[in-house]
Amino acid sequence: MVQNADFKFVFDKRDKIYRPGEAVTCRVVVRLREAFSAHTLTLRFSGKLRVGKGKSEETVELFKHEEPISILRSSDDDVRLLEVSENYTYQATYQLPLKIPASYEHPFGNIRYSVKARFDPINVSSSVDFFVECKNKLPLMQNVGDPLHDSRETTFSFCCWRCRCYESDTLKITHILPRTVWQPGDTLPFTVEIQNYSDVGVKSLKMRITEELSFSSLKNFSQPRVVKKTLFTKDIKIGVAPMQKKLFKECFFLAPDFDFKHFHNCKHFVCRYYVESIITVNGIFREDLRHRSQFIVGMVRDRLGDDDENAPRPESRQSHTNPEEDLRYFERP
Repeated sequence: MVQNADFKFVFDKRDKIYRPGEAVTCRVVVRLREAFSAHTLTLRFSGKLRVGKGKSEETVELFKHEEPISILRSSDDDVRLLEVSENYTYQATYQLPLKIPASYEHPFGNIRYSVKARFDPINVSSSVDFFVECKNKLPLMQNVGDPLHDSRETTFSFCCWRCRCYESDTLKITHILPRTVWQPGDTLPFTVEIQNYSDVGVKSLKMRITEELSFSSLKNFSQPRVVKKTLFTKDIKIGVAPMQKKLFKECFFLAPDFDFKHFHNCKHFVCRYYVESIITVNGIFREDLRHRSQFIVGMVRDRLGDDDENAPRPESRQSHTNPEEDLRYFERP
């Protein structure tokens, strides 16, 4: 179908990036390619979440708000004829809900926000995306300064010459962090303690920081699709002999512009961060030993009400556009 009108959407913020609770003001300027009659222009603000792709794709509406604007010259008219020679400008403002997640794009799912303009009853329409950013500080937590101290024990077993099963003493792996919550700009000192009471030697150690994204079905009938990404890694070739105990420490720098992800108020998208150790042992035991511990990355709130996501956002804001700029958009060379 050939579009018989040109639409230009002008937002009160040039970058079109908003935060939950902020007011979005959108002006739409319309130039017709051919005349038609209508009685209403509706501006619809909406947010949608998509999980999966292809036949397994599912979509849920986060919110929808429609702002109908009458374009009739008088209350006695049923419709109005819109002429090709004129430009028509309409504007609406909508305050975003407080509890919505940030915009996000991934092959396995996305979160998108848009404004759609539609003339009724002819159904001539166009839409454009805007963006939501949720770099809110984390809620107040009692364990922000608590250290992370997480251990895992394992044993080695095999059958001897006369099929008598043998089981070794334990090999204990402990992850140590000075605290549980870290912010961009911090240097994270990751310590792995290996207590080898077994009679199997440790050949090497790999220390990593990983990010794990989980995309859950909207209907909860299938397993979440998990995407893992290694952010930092360090290989250590120093071994740990039987009956030895060793500490390994490595510092990882979280850059100030580190793109940490928190899908606030969204149960279908989850992002977690882990410190992980992978141990390779000597002998016939070919499978690596893995241990991981979850920590938190985010901006920490110092006090109640500090950058609270439930606090109202300022709604008044200078517009960066004017009608003359809107009209120049349609000038033909």
